[in-house]
Order: sequence, then structure tokens, then C-alpha cells
Amino acid sequence: MNRAEIVVSTRHAGGVKRYHSWPTLRQQTVADHSWHVLRLFLELFPENVTLDVMTYIVYHDIAEIGTGDLPFPVKAHHPGLAEVLHEVEAEVLDNMGIVLPALSVQQRLQVKLCDLLEMYEWGQEEMKLGNSYAEPIVVDTRAAALDLASAGGQEIEDTILTFVGGTHD
Repeated sequence: MNRAEIVVSTRHAGGVKRYHSWPTLRQQTVADHSWHVLRLFLELFPENVTLDVMTYIVYHDIAEIGTGDLPFPVKAHHPGLAEVLHEVEAEVLDNMGIVLPALSVQQRLQVKLCDLLEMYEWGQEEMKLGNSYAEPIVVDTRAAALDLASAGGQEIEDTILTFVGGTHD
């Protein structure tokens, strides 16, 4: 198999390693992450589960086979880089023949929240296993999820607060 065949392989794309530049005890792949994002969506927003949402979640990070998984929140802190990466990821998806479904603003918000909560949950597990380096993952993704949830209305904010516990700091 050559490079061109690998970067269009959806099977291999699921094996892209996350947290590759962060000290971790366990390895997580894009496939692991995507499954947990879908699980969280099913648990937190079951009334909004559609085939389009499930398809979007399964494939939402698959283009990272062409870019790697950048640490959170590099894209948010570097908008120019985010724009270039978006172009590269769009090209990778196109080469794979994958078209992400269009989601409503509400669905995209809920997917992004589940994406953040998956990182939060994963970081909590790392900390329980003894990895003190996971604390910034937990703290930062919790804060980002709470900030994002506040834009979704009281019901979404309450759902996220219940998941992460406590109050919005």
C-alpha cells in the first residue's frame, strides 16, 4: 500500500492517534473518540439523533489522516492555521469520496459539545489512572463546553452542567 492509498483509507483514518503531543497513559484513536462522541450524543440529545448526525459524528475527524490531530485548542488560538487545515481536511474528505452531511446550527452545537465532553471524560479517566498531566485537558474542555453551552439556551446549558457537575465558573 502506498501513501496515496493510505490517506484515502477510512479504515486507516480511524487509527490516527490523538493526544500524540501530550503525555498520556493510554492511547486513543480517532475511531475511539468518534464512537464516544456518538455515544454521548445518544445519551445527551436522543431527541435529535438522525442518520445525518450519526454520519457526521462518525466521519467528523476522519480527515485527520491527512493533517494529524492537533492538540486542543490550537485551531481556536490560531484562526489562520484553522483556515488552512480546514482546506486540507476538505481536500482529504473529497479524495476519500466523503461528504459530511449539512447539520442545523443546533445539531452542530450539540455535536461540538459532545466532542468537548468526550475529551473532558477521557481526561478524567486519565487523571483517575494517575496522569496529573491530564488536568489541563479536564479543566480546559469543561470550561469550553460550558461557554459553548451558554450559547445554546438554558436547556442545553443545564444538560451540560449536569454532565460536568457543579456550576459555570
